[in-house]
Amino acid sequence: MQAQGLSKILTATRDSTYLRGRIHESLEIMAAISDNTNNGCRLLGTTADKGATYSAGNIGNEPCKLETAPLTKASRTASKITASDYANIATDNAGLDAFQAATSGNKGKCRLLVNHATNGYGHGGASDVSLKLLGHYLKTGDTDSEATFVKKAKLKDTADGSARPWANAFNAINNMPTYGQLTPSNDTADLETRTALATITQKLLMPKDDSDSQRTKTQISNLLVGNTEAKVEELRKKIDNEQIPAGVRWESTQKRLGDISDVSELQEPLSHYILVTARKVKQLTEQVTQLQSQAGKTKVEAKESECSQHKEPQKCTEPCKWDTAEKNESKKCKLSEGGKKESAEIEAAKERGKDGKTEEKCAKHGADKNACVKDNNCK
Repeated sequence: MQAQGLSKILTATRDSTYLRGRIHESLEIMAAISDNTNNGCRLLGTTADKGATYSAGNIGNEPCKLETAPLTKASRTASKITASDYANIATDNAGLDAFQAATSGNKGKCRLLVNHATNGYGHGGASDVSLKLLGHYLKTGDTDSEATFVKKAKLKDTADGSARPWANAFNAINNMPTYGQLTPSNDTADLETRTALATITQKLLMPKDDSDSQRTKTQISNLLVGNTEAKVEELRKKIDNEQIPAGVRWESTQKRLGDISDVSELQEPLSHYILVTARKVKQLTEQVTQLQSQAGKTKVEAKESECSQHKEPQKCTEPCKWDTAEKNESKKCKLSEGGKKESAEIEAAKERGKDGKTEEKCAKHGADKNACVKDNNCK
């Protein structure tokens, strides 16, 4: 089975991880450029003091590990990326130079964020292409102008393309399914190509170690009366329309199986039927034992009745025995103790044969009629 929404979760994970990597890489480079001459890439404020450096998981005084965090089990909180916006994100204020202090002598310079010949990363001449950092969130000036942030609205607009990594991550995260929205759905491959179904069919319906694809296909077709997608859809509808009775789901009303999409809710009827099946198997086992006992007793009684029909010693032969001490002439021929035991065992063996074990033993005789005749349990 597949889960609708799983691809959305994977897409959000991919796009957000990609954006995070772009941001981390840029921050680490910017934090590394800090000395008495080039110190303006990560300033602590709007002054031209020495910029913040990266150390022990912090950039200046701000926690920023620049590495992946351990996976933990917890409910997702939207504190940084909400349904409407990126929270606490700086926006561009063109012309005010609010995020980069003005140059004062040799201080405040950040060659990485400026694209011109004098104090820019081009040094000998301005580059034809502006350098974009932080996943295209921050763009260097084209000539001697300041670097600029992409406007906040464009960080979530995939059609704009100014900061596509941000827009992709924003939309993918907000398109993720919430708890309870991961609804199961069947895949569409041909039945014999579905690994799980093919494996089950081979183990239950085919000889040991037989994995021939054509024989597997035949078995599946025979079992499900078809091997087409239309047949799958027909069976799916029957399954979906199955009504789960009240009480099975710990609820007071019945519910259609196809209307249950939450995995935890599906576990409830599964657990119920597992318990019911276990109880039924126990009951059937007890009934079989009781029937075997009754069958043995019935066989003994029938044989005793047969022995009592003999009125002459010469006709009272095994497993019957002539009792000379019996005063009642009609009861002198009786079933011997050995005969009682043998009759009971024969009847029990016949009952056991109903579970398939005796048939298996008889099959070993093959075409040997004499061996089959000698085996009291075979015919």
